[in-house]
Amino acid sequence: MIRGFIAWLFAGTATVLAASQTLVVDPTDGKAFPTVKLAIDAAVARAAKHAGECRIVIKPGIYREKLVVPKEAGEISLEGEDESKTVIVFGDGADTPRPEGGTVGTFDSATVTFRCPKIRASHLTFENSRGKGSQAVAVSLACERGEFRNCRLLGSQDTLLIQSGAHLFDRCRIEGDVDFIFGAGIGYFHACEIHVKDNGYITAASTPENQAYGFVFDHCAISVAPAAKRVYLGRPWRPYSAVAYLNCTLGKGIAPEGWDNWRNPENEKTARYAEFQNTGEGASIIRRVAWSRQLAAEEAAACTMRAVLGWEPKW
Repeated sequence: MIRGFIAWLFAGTATVLAASQTLVVDPTDGKAFPTVKLAIDAAVARAAKHAGECRIVIKPGIYREKLVVPKEAGEISLEGEDESKTVIVFGDGADTPRPEGGTVGTFDSATVTFRCPKIRASHLTFENSRGKGSQAVAVSLACERGEFRNCRLLGSQDTLLIQSGAHLFDRCRIEGDVDFIFGAGIGYFHACEIHVKDNGYITAASTPENQAYGFVFDHCAISVAPAAKRVYLGRPWRPYSAVAYLNCTLGKGIAPEGWDNWRNPENEKTARYAEFQNTGEGASIIRRVAWSRQLAAEEAAACTMRAVLGWEPKW
């Protein structure tokens, strides 16, 4: 009965605050939402009656929540104050059992799944704490566009899934080991820190054949943990996988070959892998696979943020 009363009370709070353009999540403030989930529910209620972006401010804390931001939420902005102190974390893996039987699978392992049309996020950490041994997504993007600034995306295998849409990651830190940036959508990574925690593959793009861009890394720093001795820039989840590293710093531990064909030589005929003026111990092209490319200056210059994403970011 007590739990029922609390649920009713918070539901009432969500109804009252739903009309507000700015919602606050703070478990220590009785006038704010105690969980991110309740704030998202309020955003959905607001979107049914009010147009425009709903801003959700999340105060510092560890939020152990598994979230789905539905299409009905409309345009959402999630804002933290400090990405090291505002953490949304859950620990599902692809092998996590479902109550009704079976397992959740890779896509549904995500800590946060965004299905809303547009998402902006800043100064937040999204983490999947499952660890090694299973695919375990931290963020899954199944929306039109997203802007992530000064965020951390932490996991091991399959940290970031870009299912669809075109998304900007600006000054973010992304950690993982096997295929930890993957999917069919478009991702532009600007001035990001990409940290590889163990032997593996940074990307596993499944770019459609008729899509010009997949993942583009621009002026990013790629670091490799000492435990990792052999790391590949990518391998093709689907034949027309498209990935480019432009003006990046590639650390020690990157395999001299650079790219892997995922045990299928036929992928070498279709995968679109490119580099341009990278530096660092892992940037030598002497032993790069013959089926990858070094871009000409004019080709690299054409890979602008606007050209890749197809829309103008809000700065």
